[in-house]
Amino acid sequence: MKANKVVSVAFIALALGGCVSSKSYVDPKYKEVSYSDVSRVQDLYGVRVNVDFQRNGKSLPAVNNELRSSVERVFRASGVVIPTTGATDLDIKVTCNNVADMGGAATKGAGTGLTLGLVGTAVTDIYQVTIEFRQGGELITKRYDHAIHTTIGNKASPVQGAAPTSPANAFSGVVEDVILQFLKEMQQKDVLTFNELVFRNRA
Repeated sequence: MKANKVVSVAFIALALGGCVSSKSYVDPKYKEVSYSDVSRVQDLYGVRVNVDFQRNGKSLPAVNNELRSSVERVFRASGVVIPTTGATDLDIKVTCNNVADMGGAATKGAGTGLTLGLVGTAVTDIYQVTIEFRQGGELITKRYDHAIHTTIGNKASPVQGAAPTSPANAFSGVVEDVILQFLKEMQQKDVLTFNELVFRNRA
């Protein structure tokens, strides 16, 4: 399933609006975090990665492959974690819950369609991302709230500091933001760092 099917509110609003154009924006709340804020390690951590995409708390297994692809891409690019199915005592589970007001999106989309886009509108998809990191018997849980804002028709961007993109790229951007934030916070606690790796190898 393609990622633009993940962005439910924007997709429904656009469909109801007919041929009216849309633009998606990744909320800039995590824009200060980048790959340069994560310290690479020489020997990557082999980690089993699991994912669960949800909409309003209900699992949608059909979207898991798209979520997994984005999650694993960021981990590999970070220079810290390498997804593996081999022997390891490290597990990471990423749960992405899309909190969507489906009825509200439909109403806004219909209104925009009736005016042929002259009266534009903006809709927001909220993403609650929970990352569970299990190292042996220790469990660390982090939660990040993120969002994609989408404009339909003649509507200015609802946020500053975010470039317009496609729904697919916006979803990938949300995943990238939260994974990098997670890795940064873990390394600040000396977890998933070169120092910890040396200690593990000597144990």
